[in-house]
Amino acid sequence: MKLTLISHFYNEEFLLPYWLSYHSKIFDHGILVNYRSTDDSVQIIRELTPDWEIRESRNYDWDFIDADQELMEIEREIDGWKIILNTTEFILSSDLKTYLIEFEQRNPNLLGVRTNGIVMADKLEDRYKKLGKEHLIFQKSYGYLEADYAPITKANPLHRSRFLHHAPDGQYTLGRHQTQYSSPIDQELFLIWFGFCPFENLKSRKLAFKQRMSERNIVMGAGLQHTWDEEQLEQAFVKESQRSYYLLERIPAYKRVLEEIKDKFNDL
Repeated sequence: MKLTLISHFYNEEFLLPYWLSYHSKIFDHGILVNYRSTDDSVQIIRELTPDWEIRESRNYDWDFIDADQELMEIEREIDGWKIILNTTEFILSSDLKTYLIEFEQRNPNLLGVRTNGIVMADKLEDRYKKLGKEHLIFQKSYGYLEADYAPITKANPLHRSRFLHHAPDGQYTLGRHQTQYSSPIDQELFLIWFGFCPFENLKSRKLAFKQRMSERNIVMGAGLQHTWDEEQLEQAFVKESQRSYYLLERIPAYKRVLEEIKDKFNDL
Protein backbone atom coordinates (compact mmCIF):
# COMPACT_ATOMS: atom_id res chain seq x y z
CA MET A 1 0.00 0.00 0.00
CA LYS A 2 1.34 3.41 -1.02
CA LEU A 3 0.37 6.58 0.84
CA THR A 4 0.85 9.97 -0.81
CA LEU A 5 0.47 13.41 0.74
CA ILE A 6 -0.27 16.41 -1.51
CA SER A 7 -0.17 20.05 -0.48
CA HIS A 8 0.44 23.56 -1.71
CA PHE A 9 2.37 26.22 0.13
CA TYR A 10 3.36 29.87 0.19
CA ASN A 11 5.86 31.14 2.78
CA GLU A 12 5.31 28.43 5.40
CA GLU A 13 8.75 28.39 7.03
CA PHE A 14 7.29 28.41 10.55
CA LEU A 15 4.96 25.41 10.17
CA LEU A 16 6.86 23.31 7.63
CA PRO A 17 9.48 21.88 10.03
CA TYR A 18 6.68 20.55 12.26
CA TRP A 19 4.50 19.47 9.34
CA LEU A 20 7.24 17.65 7.44
CA SER A 21 8.93 15.99 10.41
CA TYR A 22 5.60 14.48 11.41
CA HIS A 23 3.97 13.56 8.09
CA SER A 24 7.14 12.15 6.56
CA LYS A 25 6.90 9.37 9.15
CA ILE A 26 3.41 8.45 7.95
CA PHE A 27 3.40 8.94 4.18
CA ASP A 28 5.58 7.24 1.58
CA HIS A 29 5.78 10.25 -0.69
CA GLY A 30 4.82 13.90 -0.87
CA ILE A 31 4.09 16.28 -3.74
CA LEU A 32 4.23 19.92 -2.66
CA VAL A 33 3.11 22.77 -4.93
CA ASN A 34 4.94 26.06 -4.44
CA TYR A 35 3.09 29.35 -4.92
CA ARG A 36 6.30 31.34 -5.43
CA SER A 37 7.44 31.40 -1.84
CA THR A 38 9.96 34.10 -0.95
CA ASP A 39 11.09 32.70 2.42
CA ASP A 40 13.02 29.51 3.24
CA SER A 41 10.11 27.10 2.60
CA VAL A 42 11.70 25.37 -0.40
CA GLN A 43 15.04 24.94 1.39
CA ILE A 44 13.31 23.46 4.45
CA ILE A 45 11.49 20.90 2.28
CA ARG A 46 14.70 19.93 0.50
CA GLU A 47 16.53 19.49 3.78
CA LEU A 48 13.86 17.57 5.71
CA THR A 49 12.26 15.54 2.90
CA PRO A 50 14.79 15.44 0.05
CA ASP A 51 12.92 12.63 -1.74
CA TRP A 52 9.64 14.54 -1.83
CA GLU A 53 8.69 16.42 -4.96
CA ILE A 54 8.40 20.20 -5.23
CA ARG A 55 6.44 21.59 -8.15
CA GLU A 56 5.93 25.20 -9.12
CA SER A 57 2.25 26.09 -9.36
CA ARG A 58 0.98 27.10 -12.77
CA ASN A 59 -1.23 29.64 -10.96
CA TYR A 60 0.08 33.03 -9.90
CA ASP A 61 -2.84 34.29 -7.82
CA TRP A 62 -4.51 32.20 -5.16
CA ASP A 63 -7.82 31.08 -6.67
CA PHE A 64 -9.87 28.28 -5.12
CA ILE A 65 -11.18 26.92 -8.41
CA ASP A 66 -7.79 26.90 -10.14
CA ALA A 67 -6.01 25.52 -7.06
CA ASP A 68 -8.49 22.67 -6.66
CA GLN A 69 -8.21 21.74 -10.33
CA GLU A 70 -4.42 21.68 -10.19
CA LEU A 71 -4.41 19.48 -7.10
CA MET A 72 -6.98 17.05 -8.50
CA GLU A 73 -4.91 16.68 -11.67
CA ILE A 74 -1.99 15.66 -9.46
CA GLU A 75 -4.24 13.18 -7.65
CA ARG A 76 -5.07 11.52 -10.95
CA GLU A 77 -1.38 10.77 -11.50
CA ILE A 78 -1.17 8.74 -8.29
CA ASP A 79 -2.16 5.18 -7.49
CA GLY A 80 -3.00 4.12 -3.96
CA TRP A 81 -4.28 6.16 -1.03
CA LYS A 82 -3.86 9.92 -1.02
CA ILE A 83 -4.94 13.05 0.80
CA ILE A 84 -4.57 16.79 0.20
CA LEU A 85 -3.74 18.80 3.33
CA ASN A 86 -2.89 22.42 3.97
CA THR A 87 0.28 23.14 5.94
CA THR A 88 -1.90 24.11 8.90
CA GLU A 89 -3.50 20.63 8.96
CA PHE A 90 -2.12 17.49 10.65
CA ILE A 91 -3.79 14.09 10.32
CA LEU A 92 -3.36 12.14 13.55
CA SER A 93 -2.41 8.49 13.20
CA SER A 94 0.37 6.35 14.60
CA ASP A 95 -0.13 3.67 11.94
CA LEU A 96 -2.14 4.94 9.00
CA LYS A 97 -1.36 1.98 6.74
CA THR A 98 -2.78 -0.55 9.19
CA TYR A 99 -5.81 1.67 9.68
CA LEU A 100 -6.47 1.77 5.92
CA ILE A 101 -5.96 -1.97 5.44
CA GLU A 102 -8.60 -2.59 8.10
CA PHE A 103 -10.84 0.11 6.61
CA GLU A 104 -10.74 -1.59 3.20
CA GLN A 105 -11.61 -4.93 4.78
CA ARG A 106 -14.61 -3.46 6.59
CA ASN A 107 -15.75 -1.20 3.74
CA PRO A 108 -14.97 -2.85 0.39
CA ASN A 109 -17.43 -0.61 -1.47
CA LEU A 110 -16.11 2.71 -0.16
CA LEU A 111 -13.33 4.67 -1.82
CA GLY A 112 -12.40 6.78 1.16
CA VAL A 113 -13.03 8.18 4.60
CA ARG A 114 -13.22 11.70 6.02
CA THR A 115 -11.43 13.07 9.04
CA ASN A 116 -12.99 14.49 12.20
CA GLY A 117 -11.78 18.08 12.37
CA ILE A 118 -10.44 19.82 15.46
CA VAL A 119 -9.82 23.58 15.49
CA MET A 120 -6.77 24.41 17.60
CA ALA A 121 -7.13 27.75 19.38
CA ASP A 122 -4.98 29.28 22.11
CA LYS A 123 -6.60 30.35 25.33
CA LEU A 124 -6.27 34.11 25.78
CA GLU A 125 -3.85 33.70 28.67
CA ASP A 126 -1.58 31.48 26.51
CA ARG A 127 -1.44 33.82 23.56
CA TYR A 128 2.10 35.07 24.19
CA LYS A 129 3.47 31.87 25.70
CA LYS A 130 6.77 30.96 24.05
CA LEU A 131 7.07 27.63 22.29
CA GLY A 132 9.35 24.94 23.67
CA LYS A 133 11.36 22.32 21.83
CA GLU A 134 8.67 19.63 21.80
CA HIS A 135 6.68 19.05 18.62
CA LEU A 136 3.80 21.47 18.13
CA ILE A 137 1.12 18.75 18.27
CA PHE A 138 2.19 17.95 21.83
CA GLN A 139 2.69 21.53 23.00
CA LYS A 140 -0.79 22.74 22.11
CA SER A 141 -3.81 21.05 23.68
CA TYR A 142 -6.62 23.62 23.53
CA GLY A 143 -9.25 23.72 20.82
CA TYR A 144 -12.64 22.26 19.98
CA LEU A 145 -14.28 19.74 17.69
CA GLU A 146 -15.50 21.59 14.64
CA ALA A 147 -18.79 19.67 14.79
CA ASP A 148 -19.49 21.26 18.20
CA TYR A 149 -20.30 24.54 16.45
CA ALA A 150 -20.81 23.51 12.81
CA PRO A 151 -23.28 20.63 12.51
CA ILE A 152 -22.96 18.65 9.30
CA THR A 153 -25.37 19.89 6.64
CA LYS A 154 -25.09 20.40 2.90
CA ALA A 155 -25.27 24.14 3.46
CA ASN A 156 -22.67 24.08 6.21
CA PRO A 157 -19.95 21.51 5.41
CA LEU A 158 -17.22 20.85 7.93
CA HIS A 159 -14.14 22.64 6.66
CA ARG A 160 -11.62 20.39 8.44
CA SER A 161 -13.13 17.11 7.30
CA ARG A 162 -10.58 16.17 4.63
CA PHE A 163 -11.04 13.20 2.30
CA LEU A 164 -8.51 10.34 2.52
CA HIS A 165 -9.14 8.11 -0.48
CA HIS A 166 -7.99 5.84 -3.29
CA ALA A 167 -10.31 7.20 -6.00
CA PRO A 168 -8.75 8.75 -9.13
CA ASP A 169 -9.36 12.17 -7.60
CA GLY A 170 -11.43 13.57 -4.76
CA GLN A 171 -14.31 15.03 -6.82
CA TYR A 172 -14.35 17.96 -4.40
CA THR A 173 -16.67 20.88 -4.07
CA LEU A 174 -15.07 24.35 -3.83
CA GLY A 175 -12.31 24.39 -1.22
CA ARG A 176 -12.16 20.57 -0.99
CA HIS A 177 -14.50 20.63 1.99
CA GLN A 178 -16.90 18.08 0.50
CA THR A 179 -16.71 15.25 -2.00
CA GLN A 180 -19.16 13.71 -4.44
CA TYR A 181 -18.25 10.26 -3.13
CA SER A 182 -20.04 8.49 -0.34
CA SER A 183 -17.63 8.72 2.57
CA PRO A 184 -18.23 8.51 6.32
CA ILE A 185 -16.52 10.64 8.92
CA ASP A 186 -14.48 8.49 11.27
CA GLN A 187 -14.98 10.11 14.66
CA GLU A 188 -11.56 8.88 15.81
CA LEU A 189 -9.56 9.82 12.72
CA PHE A 190 -8.66 13.32 13.81
CA LEU A 191 -7.36 16.20 11.74
CA ILE A 192 -6.10 19.12 13.80
CA TRP A 193 -6.07 22.58 12.21
CA PHE A 194 -3.69 25.19 13.57
CA GLY A 195 -5.91 28.04 12.52
CA PHE A 196 -5.68 30.21 15.64
CA CYS A 197 -2.84 28.51 17.43
CA PRO A 198 -0.08 29.47 18.04
CA PHE A 199 -1.79 32.73 17.21
CA GLU A 200 1.17 35.11 17.47
CA ASN A 201 3.24 32.91 15.15
CA LEU A 202 0.46 32.58 12.56
CA LYS A 203 -1.05 36.06 12.59
CA SER A 204 1.30 37.48 9.96
CA ARG A 205 0.67 34.42 7.78
CA LYS A 206 -3.07 35.08 7.83
CA LEU A 207 -2.66 38.78 7.08
CA ALA A 208 -0.35 38.08 4.14
CA PHE A 209 -2.77 35.65 2.50
CA LYS A 210 -5.09 38.35 1.12
CA GLN A 211 -2.26 39.71 -1.02
CA ARG A 212 -2.43 36.56 -3.14
CA MET A 213 -6.22 36.23 -3.45
CA SER A 214 -7.60 36.32 -6.99
CA GLU A 215 -10.17 38.90 -8.01
CA ARG A 216 -12.56 36.06 -8.87
CA ASN A 217 -12.41 34.73 -5.30
CA ILE A 218 -13.23 38.16 -3.91
CA VAL A 219 -16.14 38.70 -6.32
CA MET A 220 -17.50 35.22 -5.52
CA GLY A 221 -17.17 35.85 -1.79
CA ALA A 222 -15.07 32.70 -1.48
CA GLY A 223 -12.64 32.50 1.40
CA LEU A 224 -13.59 35.88 2.84
CA GLN A 225 -11.77 34.99 6.07
CA HIS A 226 -8.56 35.33 4.07
CA THR A 227 -9.30 39.02 3.41
CA TRP A 228 -9.66 40.05 7.05
CA ASP A 229 -7.67 42.98 8.35
CA GLU A 230 -5.86 42.87 11.69
CA GLU A 231 -8.86 44.06 13.71
CA GLN A 232 -11.16 41.43 12.18
CA LEU A 233 -8.55 38.77 12.77
CA GLU A 234 -8.24 39.77 16.43
CA GLN A 235 -11.99 39.54 16.86
CA ALA A 236 -12.03 36.09 15.29
CA PHE A 237 -9.22 34.94 17.58
CA VAL A 238 -11.12 36.03 20.70
CA LYS A 239 -14.20 34.16 19.51
CA GLU A 240 -12.24 30.99 18.77
CA SER A 241 -10.42 31.22 22.08
CA GLN A 242 -13.71 31.42 23.98
CA ARG A 243 -14.86 28.19 22.31
CA SER A 244 -11.65 26.40 23.19
CA TYR A 245 -11.37 23.70 25.87
CA TYR A 246 -8.72 21.27 27.11
CA LEU A 247 -8.91 18.53 24.51
CA LEU A 248 -7.07 15.88 26.52
CA GLU A 249 -9.80 15.90 29.17
CA ARG A 250 -12.82 16.25 26.90
CA ILE A 251 -11.91 13.81 24.10
CA PRO A 252 -10.40 10.50 25.33
CA ALA A 253 -9.83 9.20 21.79
CA TYR A 254 -7.77 12.28 20.95
CA LYS A 255 -5.63 11.78 24.05
CA ARG A 256 -5.14 8.11 23.19
CA VAL A 257 -3.95 8.71 19.65
CA LEU A 258 -1.53 11.42 20.79
CA GLU A 259 -0.03 9.00 23.30
CA GLU A 260 0.31 6.37 20.56
CA ILE A 261 2.04 8.84 18.26
CA LYS A 262 4.41 9.94 20.98
CA ASP A 263 5.34 6.34 21.78
CA LYS A 264 5.93 5.44 18.15
CA PHE A 265 7.58 8.65 16.95
CA ASN A 266 9.65 9.35 20.01
CA ASP A 267 11.92 11.79 18.18
CA LEU A 268 9.09 14.24 17.52
